[in-house]
Amino acid sequence: MQADENRRNVHNSCVLPRGGCVCISHLFGSGSAGLGDDDWEKIAKKLLANQIDYLMGLMVVVREFGEAAKTVSGANDMGRDYTGPAGLRLVSDTGTLAKQVHQGEFDTAFRKAAINVVGDLFGLPSAQANRTITGVNALAEGKTENPAAVVFGFQEKR
Repeated sequence: MQADENRRNVHNSCVLPRGGCVCISHLFGSGSAGLGDDDWEKIAKKLLANQIDYLMGLMVVVREFGEAAKTVSGANDMGRDYTGPAGLRLVSDTGTLAKQVHQGEFDTAFRKAAINVVGDLFGLPSAQANRTITGVNALAEGKTENPAAVVFGFQEKR
């Protein structure tokens, strides 16, 4: 009986205020205006995105990873790329990698994002690694004949 009361107290003092604030502000705000009965999935995604923003915003370093968490959970519909403070490039690179993982394709953008995160974590020259790989690929595919592409990278003409 005491354990049930303790769980109820934790729920009432921790869970409800943190989850309830987001739901109430969403319902009374403009978050659900103009949505019909068939838009429950949109409402759920907006509530999830708002909940992630609120909960991760409570902690100083964790809030920087909020965009990445929303992208991984499929709730990111804001269309913005948060780069974080200047000294925390790992945060923006992690968000970019999360977007690429969520897309599920192993393409050039995924490779560049993964190399950037590894470079940020271990202090490796990720920009040069990306340039070299892009240059080697361009040479192998016949897009260029310039051997300097291995050092300086390759960009297609637009």
